[in-house]
Amino acid sequence: MCGISVLVSWSSSDRLLCRYEQLAGDKLAARSASVRAWWRQVTRQGTSSCAGSEGYYPEKNSNTETCSNRLGDDLKTLWTKCCERIRNRGPDAYAAYTESLSGRSQGETARKLRIAASTLAIRSPTPASKQPVLSPSGRFVVAYNGELYARAFKASTDAQPSTTETREEVIQGNDLEWLARELDCSASEETDAPWHPGVALAGCIGPFALVIWDRKQRQLYFARDPLGRRSLVMAIHPSVGLVLCSVAASLPASEVAAKHGSEWRFVEVPPLGGQWFVIDALKLELGLAADQVVCTPHTGCAYRPRGMPVWLEEVPAWIWVPLHARESHGLAAGTHDSLPKDAGCEHETDTRWRLELATELTHLLCRIVKRQASARRQDALRPALGVLFSGGIDSLVIARALDVVLPLDECIHLVHVSFHSADDTVACAGAAVALNSVDGAERPTCTAHWLDPGRHGLYPASESHSASQSALPTSSGSCLMTAAASSQDEHVLVNDPAPDTLQAQRALAFLKTQSVRPERYRFHHVRVPAAAVERDRVRLVSAVAPAETTPMDIALGACIWYAAAGAAGAHLDSGPSGPVRILFSGLGADELFAGYKGRHRSRFRQGGSDALFRELETDVNQLWWRNLGRDDRCAADHGCELRHPFLDEALIEWVRRVLGRRNNPADEASSCLAMERICDLSLPDGVGDKRILRLAATMPPLSIPEALAQTPKRAMQFGSRASAVLERQQRTGRTKPTAKTNAPQRKTHPLES
Repeated sequence: MCGISVLVSWSSSDRLLCRYEQLAGDKLAARSASVRAWWRQVTRQGTSSCAGSEGYYPEKNSNTETCSNRLGDDLKTLWTKCCERIRNRGPDAYAAYTESLSGRSQGETARKLRIAASTLAIRSPTPASKQPVLSPSGRFVVAYNGELYARAFKASTDAQPSTTETREEVIQGNDLEWLARELDCSASEETDAPWHPGVALAGCIGPFALVIWDRKQRQLYFARDPLGRRSLVMAIHPSVGLVLCSVAASLPASEVAAKHGSEWRFVEVPPLGGQWFVIDALKLELGLAADQVVCTPHTGCAYRPRGMPVWLEEVPAWIWVPLHARESHGLAAGTHDSLPKDAGCEHETDTRWRLELATELTHLLCRIVKRQASARRQDALRPALGVLFSGGIDSLVIARALDVVLPLDECIHLVHVSFHSADDTVACAGAAVALNSVDGAERPTCTAHWLDPGRHGLYPASESHSASQSALPTSSGSCLMTAAASSQDEHVLVNDPAPDTLQAQRALAFLKTQSVRPERYRFHHVRVPAAAVERDRVRLVSAVAPAETTPMDIALGACIWYAAAGAAGAHLDSGPSGPVRILFSGLGADELFAGYKGRHRSRFRQGGSDALFRELETDVNQLWWRNLGRDDRCAADHGCELRHPFLDEALIEWVRRVLGRRNNPADEASSCLAMERICDLSLPDGVGDKRILRLAATMPPLSIPEALAQTPKRAMQFGSRASAVLERQQRTGRTKPTAKTNAPQRKTHPLES
């Protein structure tokens, strides 16, 4: 993982143009129309008095020259702040690359390219190699934030040479070095089609955000993976320059900016199904690389979700990552077109084919977790692995799968977060309870410990310090308390009113009884008092931005942000491994298997399984702006990397095959029967939602008991009480409401979750 910060600047006599700005609507492809709408939004952010009545193209005068000089200074300051911000993402190394760009104007020397990157050494077996890197030929400069796990390719079968099957090549060692070699190799091949980096990454599996400078063609490429699992944001003023970055920095409001309304604001770079953006440094023109991406318009969404970027309202809701395609990514074996079309099933028993699907899903998830867990250095300094652990079915499946696939000598860190107000502290201080048992296993005794904000230390209710606690300083100087499990059988846990905490304790008790080495599980309970949230709010909001910054959105980001802070301090008890730098997240399970009980059940009641399918497909395509960019920024702010087994390309392909959708999206035959293969929302909560995943959890080798597998869905911000603490602060006036950064105020549809 790394942090990326790119500055491209030019003289005031130049303008960066969008290739599709002047084209008529009927001549635009879906991807081009989307880019034009996004371009108009990103350039609209910085409108100021420097612009004339037609936006960014005023006539030249002394006033515009003064504005351009001021904007140029602001641009440099903004890039400097971005470089400071990305250092948290990559604490192991930092480097920068600078090059003067040639141009057609008289101000040729004014065009500059600067690429800075910080590195978190997760996969390199040697000391951290600094980014950005030069490819072996010296043609490409690469700044890379991501993890490439494998590459899928077609090959002839041994039994029937005339037929092909999908195989995969595992990418071992440093994936950045592999990528640099592939760029050189693909660019040297002579083909009729124009070259772009997507050629080198064809078939690659894994998340990424990439910036590539082609020194030969004088072109800057940048892109995110099709799902947008890594953050990449942009701020631009066409008359002076642009900044691409992994995080969104901000400038202090100056008097001139306050008077004229000029402000540099970042917006998310859209993935567009893995499409590549390109800036021609000679023409100063932004467009798309020559990549054929198939997308379909989606008209089934009856409302615009809260927080949707404004530019998306100007184009149809394109589906870039469909759930009806027939692409293959290697791990998903077999097709399911021949599955019997069962008209329904009883509550008590499952049909044979559903059990077969559940068994296949169980083994697929274990292979995915193993592949993602193996993508790290394997020497004595290997980073430890952690799980964002609520005790729900998603995090429990990941924790159990790690126990199955990891060597016995490796620890698994379970990071649990809960939030508390002063009233909760008084009610629970000094409490100690013995919990009930799960499947005959005694649950650990929990003792409450609290942070005294005024003393900036960790003190149990009895004022006696506990050896298994650690104080974690946050960026603002405050401290959090983590109750970390010791290497003994007893685990230090905390009894508190957060609903997820009790569930996490029950799940932990099961994991200990099921594991061959129970002591490998290290439970870290990060308890966040309201006072810490109030102190850290500015830093937290800056990590969430440019996503929505309403109390609900900040609550979601706070859960990830404080969990990463807890993981960053978990190395105090990590055993032979290094710090916990990798956190597994269960994000994606609800979107693929219909886990949101409010919105998904409403869709099912209104339009049946076909409407539910459309909603799931929309959810997957909205993850990049609703969750993934924000979560990546929040976790990386403490030097942790998120990995998402449920968003692995192989699992998405498996869901496509199981649904058995036809190549023609207009053919909706048997959609009801197809959806019943993964969920049945006519059944109660905890049973029908994510039904195939809950059943897979009970199958060997996971063997999770049904009582835990059928735990009803509880949203992270509610189960941790983050939302309650933040909303209470806003009601009492202790925190000013934060304005939304991306979209104007709009009414919230009652079906939104």
